[in-house]
Amino acid sequence: MADYPDFEKSCGYGDVTGILGANCRHSYWPFLEGTMERTYADTELEAMKPENRSKIAYDGKEYDDYQATQLQRKLERTIRKIKRRKMAFEAAGLKEDATAAGARLRALNKKYREFSKAAGLPEQRERMRVEYP
Repeated sequence: MADYPDFEKSCGYGDVTGILGANCRHSYWPFLEGTMERTYADTELEAMKPENRSKIAYDGKEYDDYQATQLQRKLERTIRKIKRRKMAFEAAGLKEDATAAGARLRALNKKYREFSKAAGLPEQRERMRVEYP
């Protein structure tokens, strides 16, 4: 048992930001040495550490691969939000506001394309779809 670090401290078990905390989709179970096979080799685990992740530079900031996917998700959420807002303005007959929302939408779509290309991430346009009434 002394071969392993304390589970609660190393995984944050019992904390909202730890394993099984808010929005955590991890699970855990005992690992039986000699009877089970490891999921990741030591080299793969080392590559997953934040300090060893590949970095990309965009707009004066540096992102690792995980941070890049998170920014891409944020852009997708914002694009959906602006699309819904534009639809509401159009339905209310507020043409100037709808035009302004359209301009913001074009700028966000451009940023999304540029960032995805710079980060080497595929564009996932289906994530930006908004159902029309």
